[in-house]
Amino acid sequence: MNKNLLLFILQVFQFCMKESKEKAMALIEKLQIKLTPEEKDLEQKQLLKTVMRKWLPAGEALLQVGIIIKHLLNLSWKFGSLLQV
Repeated sequence: MNKNLLLFILQVFQFCMKESKEKAMALIEKLQIKLTPEEKDLEQKQLLKTVMRKWLPAGEALLQVGIIIKHLLNLSWKFGSLLQV
């Protein structure tokens, strides 16, 4: 699974940075990534950054992980205090 995701990431990088804009846009459409007209005008590195931000929203994932960790810490504190009584 991780290997396939890495191959997709490398392919997106290759298409955005080294291939023609038409090929990059075709791949972006296949991946069902929605771009605004302004974003479609971007070139190479800026296009790659925009595509990665929309395709792999790491910020949202990190926020969810943070929330889960906070709840787990709260639970461990509550259960720890119950066991000590």
